[in-house]
Amino acid sequence: MKAMKYYFVFISLLISNTSFGAYTDLVSYFSGINSSTSYPVSAKGFDDVESAFGIRLQTSTGGTYDWHRGIDIDGGSVGDPVGIFDIVAPYAGEFYDYRTTSSGGNIVILRHSFSSPITYGGQSLSNYYTWYLHLYDDGIVGNGIGTSDIVSGYTRGDAIAQDTVIGKMGDTGSPAGGGTYAPHLHFELRVGTNSSLEFQQNNPETTQWGFDPHMNPFLLFEPYTYGGTSASEYDQTLALDSAVAQNQDVTVNYVITNDDIPVFNEVKVTVKNTNTNTEVTSHTLDLNQRTGFDATSTANLDTQDTSVPYVDPVASQLSGGQYSSTIVIPSDWTSSYQDSIYEVTVMASDIWSNTESMVFNLVPEPSDYAVIISGITLGLVYLKRRR
Repeated sequence: MKAMKYYFVFISLLISNTSFGAYTDLVSYFSGINSSTSYPVSAKGFDDVESAFGIRLQTSTGGTYDWHRGIDIDGGSVGDPVGIFDIVAPYAGEFYDYRTTSSGGNIVILRHSFSSPITYGGQSLSNYYTWYLHLYDDGIVGNGIGTSDIVSGYTRGDAIAQDTVIGKMGDTGSPAGGGTYAPHLHFELRVGTNSSLEFQQNNPETTQWGFDPHMNPFLLFEPYTYGGTSASEYDQTLALDSAVAQNQDVTVNYVITNDDIPVFNEVKVTVKNTNTNTEVTSHTLDLNQRTGFDATSTANLDTQDTSVPYVDPVASQLSGGQYSSTIVIPSDWTSSYQDSIYEVTVMASDIWSNTESMVFNLVPEPSDYAVIISGITLGLVYLKRRR
């Protein structure tokens, strides 16, 4: 006997400029400058992004679930030469700091100013910061090769013009799982403050912003400028992975049709009672705003909550010409709504709030067993009447 299945009836539509409150002011600012910014690594482009912002499988730790708060731009394999690619300022700003950490290696931080203050997370934001990690330094003072020599003349507040060389791509620092990094740039964008939410809470003497400032660095780049694509070559799609049996998870494949533009940001799953036209439950995950995630610690952020709708990254997230992830709707979460009167909406959007939606109903399909029983019953009724 086959398990009971569901018919899925869905429609797909594109909605632009969805409102997310004060977040739209940030998007609007970056949209106003991103056609004139520079890519942070010379001789590199969008196709060299090897790890996207947000949820991923981290290769340096054996493919474990990880919440990545920047993007990685590829510079080779482990053991390849370092210091051959210039790191440049993508936009005019100020020198803020040069520091070294065990995991980040040699780091340069630039500070940039919004054209006017932006209110976000209950705070007035005047600045944003770009971070450049794992930079190369040869340890020789004054020879002009290592990153420390390049930035040695700067102090905090010194003006940095766009395209100024601020370092060299390297492999410094140590992955959490041990071993050695391959040459790459880990590039971050932080708004308002440099301090993560975890740092704020662990250091109450510092200014408490109340939010995690990391955002997708692709906000800084107009995709068609560096991707070499046209608007028609970028699209988001949602598709059911397959019809599912009763009490099994629903999986939806999310795809961006160009793997050079990994700009996925939000998914919202809503269940509505169509008889009363009311929403009965919903769950939202927003990467930039950290909605649906616990950013109070790295450990919490890196822990996947599978009791509610979640995003499950695929192993080949940036390959085959597309960026892809899987949206999973747990069966336990929908167990009370497996009836034709309930309508499920899955809405996914990119960092610019371009949105793709899918709507479907869960309609029980009669099992083979039920069909057989019905046939036997009808046959018995027929024979009885013949008598």
